[in-house]
Amino acid sequence: MISMKEDKKGERTSLWKLFLLGIMGGIFALITPCVWPMIPLTMGFFLKRNKSRKGAVKEGVVYTLSILLIYVVLGTLLTLVFGVDFLNKLSTNAGVNLFFFALLILFGLSFMGLFEVNLPSSWVNFSDRKSGEKKGLFSIFFMAFTLFLVSFSCTAPIVGTLLVELVHSREILAPMIGMLGFALSLAIPFSLLALFPSLLTHLPKSGSGLKDIKFLLGVCEIAFSLKFFSVADGAYRWGILGRETFLWIWIVLSIFLMVYFLIKTYKNFLQKDSLGALVRFLASTLFFLLSFHLYNAILGNKLSPEIEAFLPPAKNQIKGTYYDYEEGMKQSKLIHKPVLLNFSGYGCVNCRKMERTILQDPEIREWIEKNLVFIQLYVDDRTSLPSSIQVEWEGKKRTLSTFGEKWSYIQSTQYKMNAQPYFVLLSYGGELLGEPCGFTSSKEEFKEFLVGGLEEMKNRGY
Repeated sequence: MISMKEDKKGERTSLWKLFLLGIMGGIFALITPCVWPMIPLTMGFFLKRNKSRKGAVKEGVVYTLSILLIYVVLGTLLTLVFGVDFLNKLSTNAGVNLFFFALLILFGLSFMGLFEVNLPSSWVNFSDRKSGEKKGLFSIFFMAFTLFLVSFSCTAPIVGTLLVELVHSREILAPMIGMLGFALSLAIPFSLLALFPSLLTHLPKSGSGLKDIKFLLGVCEIAFSLKFFSVADGAYRWGILGRETFLWIWIVLSIFLMVYFLIKTYKNFLQKDSLGALVRFLASTLFFLLSFHLYNAILGNKLSPEIEAFLPPAKNQIKGTYYDYEEGMKQSKLIHKPVLLNFSGYGCVNCRKMERTILQDPEIREWIEKNLVFIQLYVDDRTSLPSSIQVEWEGKKRTLSTFGEKWSYIQSTQYKMNAQPYFVLLSYGGELLGEPCGFTSSKEEFKEFLVGGLEEMKNRGY
């Protein structure tokens, strides 16, 4: 059984996942055409201005620490300005999600080469001038800040995407932790080259390969942007971007990348670049297989949980599901069956994973349909209530105007939990049956939770 204590452990694990997400973002930033050429140029400057290797190492380390400081401060400021409550509200707000959707489309088109997102040249020139004028360690900071400004056209889409995802994680430390991971992976090459300057001669040159990676990242940004439109679409029940539509768009983007890399393969073949042709042909094959995998999902086959997490909720396959708390409890009392409450969310990634792996497992689904009344409540449902409800919540008088606010209020006040997914077993009399259950990827653990609740009800004489 998964207790609330274990659920909190899961929250700590999620921060590690966000840190790793930041590291991945930094690695992608490193191999973009704006950043990669800056590595040998910057480290070459250190080696030329220092006669001793010790001095170059010292300045290289200060340079990497400056990069860490710049990006971590960016993440920390986001946290201090917004705070956890505001970030929670942002994650399902239609206007904000549509803004994120448009922003990622913009970043994607920028990466694909349609235009560049640049800061004013005066800012770059000022920082570059200061790094040359100042002496000592302070000048090194300005050099790091110059890298931040010069590489902005490549790093801005990655940092922007990362910050959007961090905001949606609903973790107060997420922006700071994510930016730390990003800056760390971005800074490591400078530290290594400061310690081992001979490695400079072995760095691959910037060329068409890095441009292809940048183009690939652009298409991925556009694919990723659909997630945010989907959150707004689900929370407000617009019904525009269903699961199949979402999958078809991803299939088209996969085929587009397949064709792109096939054309690149042909060009490499004409140029007698056998290695380049092989790499691009493998990339083309990979995206053909991805499009086939996505098409299979439209036919009803399972996707990997990692891909499934980005998709809109599938139509619930548990028969007799209730989406209203009062209606479900009324039915429970009528037929004398216990209740399984599922607090979920349209913007909840882990909810999608559990829905498509655990809840849709034939054995689990059949057991729930046979023994329980299943109630699924979306805490980010923005559908208006027939009439607003006045409540006392966290010591304040509040007005609940949407179904999502009502379900969130029930979860927070009755079960002292705000995280999703969150499963609660109740008797038909409304009594709690054992510890509630948070996210789990184990079918056996979830089954133990269900069976344990039913046994608890029998022990109480129901």
